[in-house]
Amino acid sequence: IMMGNQTSVTEFILLGLTTDAELQAVLFLFLLLTYILSLMGNMTIIILTLLDHRLQTPMYFFLRNFSFLEICFTSVFVPKMLVNIGTGDRTVSFAGCFAQYFFAILLGATEFYLLAAMSYDRYVAICKPLHYTTVMSGRLCIQLVLCSWFSGFLVVIGPHIMALQLPFCASNIMMGNQTSVTEFILLGLTTDTELQAVLFLFLLLTYILSLMGNMTIIILTLLDHRLQTPMYFFLRNFSFLEICFTSVFVPKMLVNIGTGDRTVSFAGCFAQYFFAILLGATEFYLLAAMSYDRYVAICKPLHYTTVMSGRLCIQLVLCSWFSGFLVVIGPHIMALQLPFCASNVINHYCCDYTVLLHLACSDTHFIEVTEIILAAVTLIFTLLLVILSYTYIIRTILRIPSVQQRKKAFSTCSSHM
Repeated sequence: IMMGNQTSVTEFILLGLTTDAELQAVLFLFLLLTYILSLMGNMTIIILTLLDHRLQTPMYFFLRNFSFLEICFTSVFVPKMLVNIGTGDRTVSFAGCFAQYFFAILLGATEFYLLAAMSYDRYVAICKPLHYTTVMSGRLCIQLVLCSWFSGFLVVIGPHIMALQLPFCASNIMMGNQTSVTEFILLGLTTDTELQAVLFLFLLLTYILSLMGNMTIIILTLLDHRLQTPMYFFLRNFSFLEICFTSVFVPKMLVNIGTGDRTVSFAGCFAQYFFAILLGATEFYLLAAMSYDRYVAICKPLHYTTVMSGRLCIQLVLCSWFSGFLVVIGPHIMALQLPFCASNVINHYCCDYTVLLHLACSDTHFIEVTEIILAAVTLIFTLLLVILSYTYIIRTILRIPSVQQRKKAFSTCSSHM
């Protein structure tokens, strides 16, 4: 008996994102609107760059090709998703499933290579402007696009051929997460009704004061022209972070205590976990940026306005947010793939990641180690920057002969402290 593939499965069943009818309707409209806007936007780019003779340059040639790739890439997924949600038919043929997988990897990889080609085009345009038209000839542009497609093809073809040889003879249900838990129960801090009343008032008062205090800082530093300095720019951003961070936990805690409903949805729990880590890590990096600002102000006062330009301040804030995002995104994606099929009771007042991982039905050792390493790197790196900055600051201040000038120098660090 000669057989290349012993597969008995002729189609797969896509479980999709949700089985909730209301959510499906919202999802359908969202996907349809997004897809139409994506098609219209990319088609507009293609048509305009073809019709306008002023846009017949290598840059717009690459952009036109990238828009075409984007149309193809979104068309691999979205139309099928819309049909599945609209008709309720969640099946996809064996050939259709593998075709989707093939084109998704092909187009995705091609986009990466085309972006590299586009960066080379910008390099020649800016670094070698006199040779631009000679180097970036029409022939080279076509070659770069073809090479991008060929590279994408090489990425997908090997694994795709091997995957086609696999036998599929068991379940044909495709799902990203086998979680049976749809919500979690937060036990909170106490079950004592009297203590809960005191806790509710304390949290409400603390939250209102925190909001008022941080909002006052933001408004004052925006309205007073004397406070339009890098130090207060960072302080304003830190106040915004503080508002966001407290808002991740306290409102939900107040609702839980006030209503007695201690449940939190699966998505809500993971959203809380995501923003808690993101905002917390971002605060650490922003504090490091603030310490650098104080270092430049005290140790290099003559160069302060030049070094701490508005552009650098914005870059430091954006880098803080990006660093916080890098800290959370990896473990968060891995945690979302975990199956939660046992207890849904969280012995905590919030969706703490350590407790969440303990509720998972599979091995979470790698995620735990990853989170510890990322937390340690964040803490040690930012702490070292702060310590280093203040070591230089203290050393510089101690060299100042006047006591009043020393006090004045130290007072500029008060906001950061």
